[in-house]
Amino acid sequence: MKIQMIFAVLAVLIMIGFFATIVIQNIDARKDPTYASAKYFIDNDETNKHSYDEDIYDCHHFSIDVRYNASLVDIKCAYVLLTFEGVALGENHAIISFDTTDKGMIFFEPQTDEEVDCMVGGYYVLPTGSFKIIDIQYFWEV
Repeated sequence: MKIQMIFAVLAVLIMIGFFATIVIQNIDARKDPTYASAKYFIDNDETNKHSYDEDIYDCHHFSIDVRYNASLVDIKCAYVLLTFEGVALGENHAIISFDTTDKGMIFFEPQTDEEVDCMVGGYYVLPTGSFKIIDIQYFWEV
């Protein structure tokens, strides 16, 4: 009976290791896209069809969902957090980016699928005004 239990535990541990390997391999399978593939992905992703609601589904949700959808098709996509001058820390804005193989880093507003320019010291336009970017943080892991 003890031997059967040991074999059962070993089998479970082997299966856990196997599935952990699959997950790690899937993360590693994500690739930086070309500019054309990033544009194609954004144009066909339907996250932008969600309705914005400050309390339920805001810029952070849009960005997280686009990044997750990109991971499903093995595309590397970053959740990007923009911090603005004179704006409280919790009031930052989230967008997404791709580090394309042919045009470098590109940014998109996931609520509208619009390609946007982002750089520290530059300005980002939102419906509530234009804000100076003082920090850009990238989060690549899903």
